[in-house]
Amino acid sequence: YMVLHKAYMPRVLIENGFISNPEEGTYLDSEEGQIEIANAIAEAIVSYKKDYFDGGEYVEPSEKPSERVEESTTSTEQPKKTEPVIKSSASNSDVIYKVQLSASPKKMELVSSNFKGLKNITSSFNNNMYKYMSGETSDYDEAKKIMEEAKSKGYSTAFIVAFKNGTSVNLKDIIK
Repeated sequence: YMVLHKAYMPRVLIENGFISNPEEGTYLDSEEGQIEIANAIAEAIVSYKKDYFDGGEYVEPSEKPSERVEESTTSTEQPKKTEPVIKSSASNSDVIYKVQLSASPKKMELVSSNFKGLKNITSSFNNNMYKYMSGETSDYDEAKKIMEEAKSKGYSTAFIVAFKNGTSVNLKDIIK
């Protein structure tokens, strides 16, 4: 179970049955059982890829898969200020909402696959912690939708954060 616990990537442990059970052992040993199990695993992988990576077409082993470019933004380098500096595509006078997914002392690559398929991942560095966020919108209702998507993908503690002029601001003050 340490393989599952220590990995920073999608992971799965598959238990197909018990060879100590005579009925399951016979099924696991049969060609039909092995093909059925292998197909179920392959379908699960393709389904996961479709759900989280906007694709999932099966590529024959003899073919070379096309290169995939992950949607991400560049991480902000460690700022000298105590407030995180966030580069935004919106004008500096607008309020920008993002959804904070997690905070960690470890720096992670900002690719969708590291964040359960969520898109538009950014980070900021503050107080020796990297804060990882998804989405960027000036619409609070849209930010709530982004937060619900994050929660549905396992980020149960995700919450909305607000930025004005590139600086973190109190969300309560903004939504009043």
